[in-house]
Order: sequence, then C-alpha cells, then structure tokens
Amino acid sequence: AQHRVTEVAWVHFDKGQETQRFSQLLAIGEPLSPEVVKLTGITDAMLDGQPKFEEIADKLLDAIAHVDYVVAYNAPFDRLFLETELLRLGKELPARPWVDPFVFIKELDRFQKGKKLSDAVLRWGVELQDAHRALADATAAGRLLYRLAHHLAPATLALLLKQQAVWHEQQELDYRAYKARQAP
Repeated sequence: AQHRVTEVAWVHFDKGQETQRFSQLLAIGEPLSPEVVKLTGITDAMLDGQPKFEEIADKLLDAIAHVDYVVAYNAPFDRLFLETELLRLGKELPARPWVDPFVFIKELDRFQKGKKLSDAVLRWGVELQDAHRALADATAAGRLLYRLAHHLAPATLALLLKQQAVWHEQQELDYRAYKARQAP
C-alpha cells in the first residue's frame, strides 16, 4: 500500500503477433529505494518530468476494457499494484480474467531450477532484455504464454482459467505442506 507504480506497459497480441504496445515511466513524487533502482535500473532522474499515474490511468483502463484477458507473470503482484493505484483515484480495474504464466511454469518446469521470468524465458526460448522493466516483462510474459500453449491441454480461455485455478490451488497446498515440514 505504501509503494507506487513507477512504470506501466502493455502489449496487445493477436494470434502471437504484437498489434499494439505502450510504455510509460511515471513520476511518484518521492525518491526510489536503492533496491528498486538496483532491480529495475530506473533512477529518480528518469522519473523527473514524467506523468503521474493518474494521468495515464484512463488509458490503462481503456486498454484493459478492450481485451478478453490480461496476461502477467506473477499476476497477483502486478494486479495488486494497479488496484492500489486505481483505488487512490477512486477507480477500479475492469473485470477481466488474468492469465498467469508463472502458474504454468511452476507446473511444467517443476523439476527445473529457477522459476523467475528470466529463468523461464531462457528455458522456453523467449527473448527478454531489460528484465524488471515493464515493457520487456510484458512482452516476454505474452510470448511465453504462446510458447506454453502447445503444452497446455485447454483449448478455450475458460478451460485455461480452470486449469490455472486447479494448478494454483495445488501449488498453494504443496507450499503450505512444505512450510509445515520446515517448522520446528
């Protein structure tokens, strides 16, 4: 709740081809933490003179309103950031399903080391330059989902979302069981 969105980006895909892209750094009115600068490469100087989230919020909402679903790697992280920023403005995300390639990677690559987006795209042959930057991550997440599609059984969005929910729930149960085994 105390953190701010410093960059927003989206990429629209149609049958695997990019049809639209948008990327915008955002002024947040406070200094960035050293951890954020190290992770993203975004500096305070890069945010100087950039618009605030409120100035691009309607453009973001319009973009989401015109898609069937949203794809984001580790979607709850991104979604919570967006929901919090929009809540500050008295707005909310359009009701769209979110597809999270991270859930599928945790299942399909369960015996592989590393589940970060950078690890997954490397294994699946998807390019990712500038990891932890919004446009690069959005592009890679979309392309990764297309790569994974051939290894997922569901043929419709509804079935894909059902599979995602089942695998996510099982992953949560497995994680809770693991944590219980680690407790003294």
